[in-house]
Amino acid sequence: MALPAELDHGQRALLVRDFCQRQFVDRGMVADIALHAPGREGDDRNHHAHILLTTREIAAEGFTAKNCDWNAVEVLEGWREAWAQDANLALELAGHAERIDHRTLEAQRIEALELALVAQEQGHEAEALEHIVRAVALDRPPLPQLSAGARQLKERGQEVAAVRVWHEVKAHAAEVARVAQELAGHVRSWLERTADHVLDRLQPTEAGLAYESGGHDRDRPQDLAARMREAWALRDTRSDIGDQRSAISDQRKDIRQTHRPAEPG
Repeated sequence: MALPAELDHGQRALLVRDFCQRQFVDRGMVADIALHAPGREGDDRNHHAHILLTTREIAAEGFTAKNCDWNAVEVLEGWREAWAQDANLALELAGHAERIDHRTLEAQRIEALELALVAQEQGHEAEALEHIVRAVALDRPPLPQLSAGARQLKERGQEVAAVRVWHEVKAHAAEVARVAQELAGHVRSWLERTADHVLDRLQPTEAGLAYESGGHDRDRPQDLAARMREAWALRDTRSDIGDQRSAISDQRKDIRQTHRPAEPG
């Protein structure tokens, strides 16, 4: 089980113990926990735990019959969701902004695309592009699990089929992450140029209002999406004012036409 690298060892240990107590031990299982630090080679954020669980309930006389309910898919999904909630709470309490998501990569990718569509329909181009970048980053297969034997062979540098597949998927994930990061840079650069272009086209006083709206100081950098929304909202406001002025002008013309003195016959 992957542990948040942002937490320190004590925080990770407390998180795992509390989770195992509530989700496993309180149900009647025995949980054997082994905390592992990252290896000397590979990802230095790979803090993880191995947890061995009993399949038989424990009574006063010892182990009894197996509890097959613990193997249900919905129970496993509940554990995954509970772990995400506990880990995210621990990250929040420790002052970290990072969060984990227990859902599949495909489910997260579909959600990102749906959010992008909603944002685009609402005219929030910056938010839409951010969701699209996230969908690109999630467009990859999950890293396959290796058996204990395969892990040992991988550590020894022996390339069996399972290890080769693992390396291929990991390399593909790294390439997807690189492309997503590059795309994010291009998107942000384009959005910044677009926001600046919109603000430059406004009158100086209006541009100042666009920066300062919402109580922000002009010298303080704002969130890019907020800048885009403010700039476009101000542009739309100017358009609405222009439409209103045009309508008032038309009304005045109608009034003048109605009350125009009749020409002498």
